[in-house]
Amino acid sequence: MAISDSNPERRNLVLASIAFVIYYAAGGSFSDENIRVLVVNITFSKPEVLGFFAWGMLAWFALRYWQKNGFSFWRALENEILKLKVPKHLHSQFTEAARKQLVGANQQDHSSKNIEVARFQIKGIACEVLCNFTDGSGAIYHQELVPMRGVSNRFRCIFLFVRQLYRGNAFAEEMVPYLLFLLAITAPIWSHIWAAQA
Repeated sequence: MAISDSNPERRNLVLASIAFVIYYAAGGSFSDENIRVLVVNITFSKPEVLGFFAWGMLAWFALRYWQKNGFSFWRALENEILKLKVPKHLHSQFTEAARKQLVGANQQDHSSKNIEVARFQIKGIACEVLCNFTDGSGAIYHQELVPMRGVSNRFRCIFLFVRQLYRGNAFAEEMVPYLLFLLAITAPIWSHIWAAQA
């Protein structure tokens, strides 16, 4: 089965991690010293060396993925959320909040301007809505970031995060390889517990 991925480091880490998880979940072991590689029978006097080599390769793939991608999950999620549109039924709530936030010279200069709700933004685990103050021609004179406060808006923010986790690519492309790696390196522990309970 061919697995295509534009990121070879991610592909290597995912495939190696899945192989480890399957091996331990299925109770894999080397029953004797004869290991068949494709069509050739090779005898190993120290098959445990293959295990050390496999663990070394898994560590190498994890290191290379980290060097290439780092931990860019939040940045990727932020970029996806920036592209989302704020639902129409929330526009009046955020435009009113943006108008109330104006102080000093901004209040004098921009309180009569039209307000357009532009997009969501996130800071850490907090959500904000960017509002643009415009004139009739659409020129932007001022911007206000309106925090999503209140219980209902907190739930909307949580819903936004959760929905984007399964609808967007950030979670699948940035987090899943690390989660699979974590599952793989803990496989000797959880598979042992699993076998003892069976």
